[in-house]
Amino acid sequence: MPTDPLDPSFDIKGADYGQLFDLEADPGEVRNLWDDPAHGSVRDDLLAVLRDWLIESNYRTRDWMAEER
Repeated sequence: MPTDPLDPSFDIKGADYGQLFDLEADPGEVRNLWDDPAHGSVRDDLLAVLRDWLIESNYRTRDWMAEER
């Protein structure tokens, strides 16, 4: 698994799973489309947007409340 966030095949947080729903066709979020090949491009586009945001924002969650402890 790639560990470089600039690698297009880099997976967010190392997960090989996720959730992707068509909220118009499935408002109850019953059918997960994550592994559906017909929705692979949507999944990949969303992962790319999230990856880019993580890189650009330099967002860290590990110690987000460290100052309050």
